[in-house]
Amino acid sequence: RVKISTKADGRVCIHPKSVNVEETEFNHQWLVYHLKMKTSSIYLYDCTEVSPYSLLFFGGDISIQKDQDQDTIAVDEWIVFRSPPRIAHLVKDLKTELDSLLKEKIENPQPVDWDDTKSRDCAVLSAIIDLITTQESDEARNFDPSFPRRLL
Repeated sequence: RVKISTKADGRVCIHPKSVNVEETEFNHQWLVYHLKMKTSSIYLYDCTEVSPYSLLFFGGDISIQKDQDQDTIAVDEWIVFRSPPRIAHLVKDLKTELDSLLKEKIENPQPVDWDDTKSRDCAVLSAIIDLITTQESDEARNFDPSFPRRLL
């Protein structure tokens, strides 16, 4: 079984009725879950793995730090990844732009005009898509988890 822990509870288990209970390995080091229940143990329901970029773009606040002579990027100051400074700053800037874009779309819903490649919408989303797909296609992870498998 995969060893899983949460920040608040420490070691937890995937519920025996979960589709992920038989998984012995995940592609990424992080899982998110919908429901956590305590019976004989603490069990997680409805969990799925998430990539580092998903955490960075859709998680909490991002900070860039130097940790033991290595550059890091952190989500909410506890999910920490090693990262080249250039990539860390790019991700932080793109997250700021994405948050602003999402706020605008909520306040004034309009589809993205993908034909207008010079528009801010298209530029921000294309940059994020390029960054994520490059990571996936190269199978080279720019972000190396500094901690064991954890859950949000």
